[in-house]
Amino acid sequence: MRAVSVLSATALGMVLVLGSGAAWAGGDGDSESSGAVMFGVGALGALGGNFLDKPDDTHPKYQGVSIGLETYPGFGGMSGGGGLMLEGRFIGLLGLEVDVLRSSDHGHGDLTINGTKFTMTIGQSATHVPVLAKLVAPLPVVRPMVFVGPEFVFPSSAEGKVDPVVAGFPQITAKADSYTMVSFGLGMEFVLPVPSIDLRIPFTLRGGYNPSAGDTLDDRATHTITPAGANVVRIDKIEYKSEWRYQTYATLGVAAYF
Repeated sequence: MRAVSVLSATALGMVLVLGSGAAWAGGDGDSESSGAVMFGVGALGALGGNFLDKPDDTHPKYQGVSIGLETYPGFGGMSGGGGLMLEGRFIGLLGLEVDVLRSSDHGHGDLTINGTKFTMTIGQSATHVPVLAKLVAPLPVVRPMVFVGPEFVFPSSAEGKVDPVVAGFPQITAKADSYTMVSFGLGMEFVLPVPSIDLRIPFTLRGGYNPSAGDTLDDRATHTITPAGANVVRIDKIEYKSEWRYQTYATLGVAAYF
């Protein structure tokens, strides 16, 4: 329901902004330079990475006392997917683009415990909805652009695992709730010389930052700890929060403008 509400509000905002722009332009010309509002629709592919740095302290606590075991390695990995884009462009210079991208966002990190290296992997599939305000140089063939805006992320069920699986090692799981990143970047738009249709190839390099990721171990993971004897405790389960703090990715697509 939250995703539907965000998308509905975004679509309404686009209609209001673009409708106001068209009324201000006062024209119905056929080219961007004439003051018209143009609409573009297309498909995008995306490939990049996502990252979670280490928190301030990587050692969990039991009843206020730090356990002498590091449990958070920091995570990084590849992200890939694709989806659709919709854009309104005013006088070829100002744009508002909404993408709906489905991607697989996973990462891993290594911990060495008693001489054995363990690889933790966390991640999930997610729907990304960037809403980008764009500034475009309206050149004839190659059009540079810059953009910035919020990116709403709606993860599916997260998963976590460890390799190798060793008896007595804590159970590894992950969770992820919806979150919002600040997305920004630059790119170029290539206008193809195709008769009777305005066809373009958009290419972008994007970065993103999630300000809600948190800086402490408790922000990033939940530990289930139980007593295991005199002055001894056991970590039964670690649930990592798989909401990525940083992302970088490139997109390449094709779009038709009307």
